Amino acid sequence: PLLMEPALAAASSRPLPPPDTIDIARVRTAIRTQGKIALVYRDEKNDETRRVIWPIAVSYWEAVRLIVAWCELRNGFRHFRTDRVVGSEFLEARYATPRARLRAQWKKEMEESAERRMRRAVKTAEPAVALIE
Repeated sequence: PLLMEPALAAASSRPLPPPDTIDIARVRTAIRTQGKIALVYRDEKNDETRRVIWPIAVSYWEAVRLIVAWCELRNGFRHFRTDRVVGSEFLEARYATPRARLRAQWKKEMEESAERRMRRAVKTAEPAVALIE
């Protein structure tokens, strides 16, 4: 039998990430140059929307790659799975807000959202031990 290094065996049992449907090298260039991207995006319900985004980072969540961006349609930060991009156009237009400021605001909003989820979880949690009288 073929023996594999433990690290290789563990990695080979993971599902492969879905392929990107947008050019990640061009996304990274848009991030560096603060370039806007027009997307046609398909959500988990298979609905398509057209959006213009201001990309600020590429991130990973479990087995998928995400584009972190300000979304002009939603007027807020959103995360776009790279395998759900149906079409893209890298625009000449640039966003004026410095990328560092956008990243700081995104990070602050993510932290506040996590704190709200934590407070809700604590509020709705059953007591770990029931008191018996």
